[in-house]
Amino acid sequence: MHWPQLPDLGPTGVDIGLSRTALGDDFRCTETGPIRSVHIWGSFQDDLLPKGGPDSLTLQVSLYSDIPATATHGSRPGSLLWARVFKQGEYTARK
Repeated sequence: MHWPQLPDLGPTGVDIGLSRTALGDDFRCTETGPIRSVHIWGSFQDDLLPKGGPDSLTLQVSLYSDIPATATHGSRPGSLLWARVFKQGEYTARK
């Protein structure tokens, strides 16, 4: 794993609504070579799972190059490097 970022299960953990919106994460990559897996940590409002279960969702994952932070701008995405839509049955959900 390039840079594990485990979920914050404490009282400071934050839930973010992802319905019709994008969420970005600027992760630290310390090795060269391909990214072989992506792990997404999720939670559901009031701990109520979707009607079809957590593996019934459609997820789009996109990886972008990095435009590093400067004195006047924070780090931000550059060029799209890879993207894929994962539909039901194309990923594994665990509790």
